[in-house]
Amino acid sequence: MRKVLFFLGLLSLTSCDYFKVKKTSSEAILNEELKTFNWNEVDEYPIFKTCDSTYSKSEKEHCFETTLGHF
Repeated sequence: MRKVLFFLGLLSLTSCDYFKVKKTSSEAILNEELKTFNWNEVDEYPIFKTCDSTYSKSEKEHCFETTLGHF
């Protein structure tokens, strides 16, 4: 009986290591996500009221820059 209790006690002490949770900081997650972005290319430029949504990408860029330049 002693051996069984000793074994169960030993088992319960060693199994507590499996309950440790690896904590990941929000900064680490943010840094990983920022690595996935291509910062040299813009998908879509913001559209102002003066710009037409049917413009091509280069026309939207020009409209965005000129509209922003007026402010």
